[in-house]
Amino acid sequence: MSSLPFCQYPDAFDKRNRGVLALPDELPSVDFARARPYRSFLCRSVSTSEFSADQWLELARMIGLSFTTREPMVRHLHLPLNRPGVLRQAIRKDQFSCEPFGEWTKENILHWMLRVWVFTRRSNDTVWREADNEFKNLSMAILDREHRIIGGSVSFRYSIHLEDDRVDDSFKEGILAFTKPIVDVLQEQERCAIHELGVKYADFLEACKTGKVVDFFMVARSDYLGGEYAFELVAASIENFKARGYRFVVTSAANPWTGAAFELLNAVRVHYTPYRERKRVAKSETGLPEEVSSSDGYISAKESGCMFYVLSI
Repeated sequence: MSSLPFCQYPDAFDKRNRGVLALPDELPSVDFARARPYRSFLCRSVSTSEFSADQWLELARMIGLSFTTREPMVRHLHLPLNRPGVLRQAIRKDQFSCEPFGEWTKENILHWMLRVWVFTRRSNDTVWREADNEFKNLSMAILDREHRIIGGSVSFRYSIHLEDDRVDDSFKEGILAFTKPIVDVLQEQERCAIHELGVKYADFLEACKTGKVVDFFMVARSDYLGGEYAFELVAASIENFKARGYRFVVTSAANPWTGAAFELLNAVRVHYTPYRERKRVAKSETGLPEEVSSSDGYISAKESGCMFYVLSI
């Protein structure tokens, strides 16, 4: 098994390769053969379709911890020092549990982000219901010998007409108290990229309208899974999407490792946002009482950025 090829992202000073990038006339198809030497036969990915509620919570917490230490924006930003007041008396009841928000930590916030934004939705009568079950069929995990989750990816069906029915939610407000600068970057990039893809490729637009596009949302590993094995999560996920009849995959690759994984499979770069193009948060060495900050005002310490990809399957 070989290590992934190095993936070079443009730096913050490269003004030619940012924003919407040049696209080919036709999107190349996924290349599983080229990816074969980089796959693992020791760590196999399994579908999460039959996961219990406890396993979904374990997956969410593993991803939250991994992103706290490895995701370049999450790692660099300081939490507001004060917990948002909206969370002080808030209790959430969903298919997993009935509990308060818990600790005001990055790890816990990201765990709740998955539960609130992917695993559940809020209906108009304010009753929590399970989200589109397709996220269970599209997500993958790697387990150790004791069946603990040591790696995982969360994906869901993408829709350009997805309505946000989660307004007036105290947990969502609490999550955004930290994640809003990151969410703003990702949503702005996604809007530009999806628009450009829809204009350029009629089949992509049709696939969006008919629910045949997957958003490869998050991929992460614990310290118990070596980085060289994590590519199996990506490759196995794409195989699963293809088998289930999906036509395209999109992802925001905040780390060049994810970019390398998708480029190895023949994905195309669509949009690039440098992290240090401009300052997006307040500057503080130790954190501010009520707002997100960083030591230098930038959203990440890395000179690279976030790349949006599309993969035709």
